[in-house]
Amino acid sequence: MFVVAFILILIGCFLLVKAVLFLRSKIGMLNALFVAIFFSSLLIPVMQISKEKMSEKENRMLANYPQVQTSDDLYTYGNNFDLWFNDHFLGRDQLLSMHDGVLNFVRGEENQSDFFTRALIGEDGWLFYKGNNLMESYANTLTVEENNMSAVLTYLQKVDNWCKANGMKFYFVVCPDKNRVYGEYLSFINKVNPDSMSRINQILRAMKEKTSVKSLYLLNRLLQEKNNGLLYYKNDTHWSLLGSYYGSLALMEMMANDMNFKPVECDSFETYINANGDLSSMILNAKEDSVTKYKMPIFKEPMGVKVETGLCRRLDNPSRQGKVFLVGDSYSYKMIDVLSYSFSLVERKTERDDEFVWQLTQEDLDFIKSQKVDALIMEIVERNIDKMYTCKFPMMK
Repeated sequence: MFVVAFILILIGCFLLVKAVLFLRSKIGMLNALFVAIFFSSLLIPVMQISKEKMSEKENRMLANYPQVQTSDDLYTYGNNFDLWFNDHFLGRDQLLSMHDGVLNFVRGEENQSDFFTRALIGEDGWLFYKGNNLMESYANTLTVEENNMSAVLTYLQKVDNWCKANGMKFYFVVCPDKNRVYGEYLSFINKVNPDSMSRINQILRAMKEKTSVKSLYLLNRLLQEKNNGLLYYKNDTHWSLLGSYYGSLALMEMMANDMNFKPVECDSFETYINANGDLSSMILNAKEDSVTKYKMPIFKEPMGVKVETGLCRRLDNPSRQGKVFLVGDSYSYKMIDVLSYSFSLVERKTERDDEFVWQLTQEDLDFIKSQKVDALIMEIVERNIDKMYTCKFPMMK
């Protein structure tokens, strides 16, 4: 392999010298020198081929040099050689660092970790997010300081008290991290402590003991539904439409015990593809996933009509009864679609700033109260729980 490359370089140098001599007689020495420098620079990437097998920056295995053993290998040799060369040419790591630096500068993320270290490639092509100390959370090594625990419990209890004072139910819903449901694709990561010691379980236990807040951790329900289809995207941090459906259904089943309604279930499923996810953008040269199929719930019943307002996203369904208001991160975005089949009004607080979406303002409280909703739902994905440490209930007028 390297002998062939060496011979090709020698031939290239010979042709380059011939070209320079020819051009000198045609366009002058200075222009000929410029052309020589330009074409010589094209040889730099092949001057030293990296022998590394793993890229720590990208968290993935690098492509191997393609072997030709059968006639079929000849048809794929060109593409496979291109993948191998793109992973091993001279200066590649420096270009990645430059690319990463530009991205961080444009995104205003100079002080954050490298962009391409936020995704981890698990087994069978599953991608996992590494931000928010997610791997430490998965290993159950994170603890909740007493002051942070007190802050979360106090805030949620005050929200619950406000809801009761205004004739509403309050439900706190936690969506599990993707690695909790599909941890089998992270078998190379050892859990230091049992799941009972996870950060979210620490908080939920204390909440049950010290508050009257009704909470629901969706992990067990999603684990029960895994055989029915993929509940999270392989290439994205979010749950799929099927995961959102089962999570919303579990929530409504709990709510049905307090409110007089029957959750509307879907009638069938259709398949769809999620070619690119948010984690794909964190992996260099990530390929589209046009193979993995996901399930989409299909309802015969009418869905709520969408109305966008400045404060919330709203769905009206006059054929149903009951009104709910939802506060949550991006996991809740598709939940309101499912909820709208069962309620006459579903509203979701607009994410003005994902860092503070759970922080209810006096404006929020006044608006929720004016809508005369029956229930307030606060959803949060497990990895975001530390963002509630600073939430404070507004001082009442």
